[in-house]
Amino acid sequence: MASLFDIGKSGVQAYRQALTVTGQNITNINTDGYHRREASIEEVSASQGGLTAVASQIGLGARVSEIRRSFNEFMTSRVYSTKADFEKSNVFYENVRDLENFLLPSDSDLGNFMGNFFGSLMEVATAPGDIPGRLVAIEEGLGLAGAFRQTGVMVEGLKMDAKSQAEATADTVNLLVDELVKVNQRLLSSGQSGQVPNSVLDNRDKLISEISERVELTVTYDQRGVATIILGGTVAGPKLVEGATARKMGIIENQGAIQPAIISAGSVSPTSQITKGSLAGFTLSYEFIGEIEKQINTLAFLFAREVNSVHENGITLDGKAGGKMFTLNDIEFGFGPTNRGNLSAELNITNIDLISPEAVEFVFNEERQSWTTNSEDSFQNLSTSASRIAADGFDLKVFGSAKNGDVITLDNVSGAAKNMSFLLKKPQELAAASPTIVTQNSLNSSDAVMEINKTTPAQFTEPPVVNAVFENGNIPINATDFLRDGVIASIPAGTQNFSINSYSQQPNVSIVLSLDDLVDANNLQIVLADGANAGTHNFALGYGGLFSNAGSSDNWTDEAEFQKALAAGVVTSDTGFTLGDLGLFPSSTSSSLNIASSSAAFTSASVTTSSKTINASVTASQDASDIQIFTREGRHIAGSPLSETEIVNFLSEENGFNPNAEYYGSYLNQELNAYRGMNLNISNVGGLETIRLGPFGSTSDAIAGYGSLPDSPTSSYTIAATISNGSSPSLT
Repeated sequence: MASLFDIGKSGVQAYRQALTVTGQNITNINTDGYHRREASIEEVSASQGGLTAVASQIGLGARVSEIRRSFNEFMTSRVYSTKADFEKSNVFYENVRDLENFLLPSDSDLGNFMGNFFGSLMEVATAPGDIPGRLVAIEEGLGLAGAFRQTGVMVEGLKMDAKSQAEATADTVNLLVDELVKVNQRLLSSGQSGQVPNSVLDNRDKLISEISERVELTVTYDQRGVATIILGGTVAGPKLVEGATARKMGIIENQGAIQPAIISAGSVSPTSQITKGSLAGFTLSYEFIGEIEKQINTLAFLFAREVNSVHENGITLDGKAGGKMFTLNDIEFGFGPTNRGNLSAELNITNIDLISPEAVEFVFNEERQSWTTNSEDSFQNLSTSASRIAADGFDLKVFGSAKNGDVITLDNVSGAAKNMSFLLKKPQELAAASPTIVTQNSLNSSDAVMEINKTTPAQFTEPPVVNAVFENGNIPINATDFLRDGVIASIPAGTQNFSINSYSQQPNVSIVLSLDDLVDANNLQIVLADGANAGTHNFALGYGGLFSNAGSSDNWTDEAEFQKALAAGVVTSDTGFTLGDLGLFPSSTSSSLNIASSSAAFTSASVTTSSKTINASVTASQDASDIQIFTREGRHIAGSPLSETEIVNFLSEENGFNPNAEYYGSYLNQELNAYRGMNLNISNVGGLETIRLGPFGSTSDAIAGYGSLPDSPTSSYTIAATISNGSSPSLT
């Protein structure tokens, strides 16, 4: 049984500890992260005696059972959310304030420079021959270009500063997360009792609070107090910290915006869960400033284009046509940050004025093997394939293998403001005069008035020039093949002579045949569908059977030798025909055998080896394309007469015709004294025919000498040919 003194002593000790806790609270009232403590005092009960003893009803005094931290999980979560909301708004406000301070009207703002520039041009218009006025206009032009550059650089700097701060914030979050993981490890090592110093829990909550200022988060705790950090306002977001493991945060740039991302095991996963915190403020600032930058660049682009257009229509003080006043950067292209293909590209600009000022995104469609866009209306005559994106004004060649979903962006405006320059150096270069002057003759006696109004010439849709569409060569082997019917091209102005041919395509078969397959081949089978020799024809291909003098190890050396044997008639069918007898002509490459027919259609063809049958791909004949030649006004120069439906379909602005074009067929196919004195030569021939001469005949024993005429030690000789039109050319 405790004495009265022992009971009193326990009470004094308990309340002394409680006073110590109170003193600790007072001392740390301004300590960052400190949570108020509270001493919990409980009775020290008497212990029980034996089985027949009665428990003491007096007790043994008092003691401090626990030092509790003042912590409310719900209220703390609300504090975290409120902090994140405030930090986002505060960061966005500070960035927008800096932008506003720069763009507010002042004596040196962009609008003031533009007003001064146009004012100086008005002075030049009032006195076009006044050199001092022209000098002032040039200085104002230089000042305006400098103002655009300064504005572009400043706004871009604010945007990039927001990105840098976002990256720095992500790095700070990573450092705080690493510290929190260490705290979690200490909590995990405390055992099931969870008895850890309150200072450790204070440190945990302080770290979480600092993280919450930067990113929106949700926190859960286990029974030991180990914290799990989830990004976003719900538990459905990605986990940033879980026990003793953590993920890193980073920033990626995508389509003109920056986005937080989770980095884990080498993979980068963008997340849209972070809508609060200073990091969200920086991403929002970057996007907002980027939109302002785009508007400023668009203003610079349109301003330069319109002013240049007007100035180029004027006359300088020296009587020359005006040039461009302002210059900007060229069109830029870029690749998507998440592209999986290894791509590079080459851009050729033909007319930057024809390119849309909007940024356009092209996405690769693997099924179509072409680049697609939702902005087709921004281009004229847009065409794409896997290796090319082209339209009026530019041609982009793409190298490498694109993957489905890969992105290429074209931007004609980006950087326009910061790259603007004023081109005129001398006052005489300012084009202040009109190329057309209307004056009244002093001898006029009537009161008639002539009024002349300037009109804009009709704008044509400019089809690609003919050399860009067709191969420049009048031989069938160089002819251009098209994937679909119909193609439009323009003959450049000033062309003196021009010829164009359209070829029909003969029936042909193509057999993929390697040298190993050829050496092992024993039969070529050709099945003709029609004609006098319709049916199946088999050609034995064994080298020893064709060449009686061949050794046991001799065989075909390449596809060219095999093709020559077929063409020379060494190889005959089981019906006694050569390929020439059947109207067939062979050709070869290093990996294929091609056979064309003069008229008969193919049903099938194949080569049989000792181990397999190689089937040919069969291509049917195609008629030659019609050729129609018009002027922009609708005069039909050459071709075949058009029906009413064809006139409506052909004579459109999209095809390059004048909006007021009307069809006239009276000039059609006039070979002499045709439209405006031109001469036409129109012919329709059946095809090209050849005669092959071998030195010793076409037997198998003579094939070794095929391909060249024999050297003659005596006199020269003459080759003569008789053609169906009656002429007899010869070659000596």
